[in-house]
Amino acid sequence: MSNPTYFVTRGDWRGVMRKQPNDALMPSAHAIDREYRVLSALQGSGVPAPKPYLYCENREILGTPSI
Repeated sequence: MSNPTYFVTRGDWRGVMRKQPNDALMPSAHAIDREYRVLSALQGSGVPAPKPYLYCENREILGTPSI
């Protein structure tokens, strides 16, 4: 099982949203917050990485934490 990934568009803007699966998780599995921190730390390092825009931990919005 992996983190679901969604391609999102609005007008000319394009992005990718990733979130934790809706099922029960092991404590350190699917750590989307860790993924956000790593992608953020890579910005400006010379390592190609997508720019993370937002980490949302509020489960009431999308059901699970997401970036």
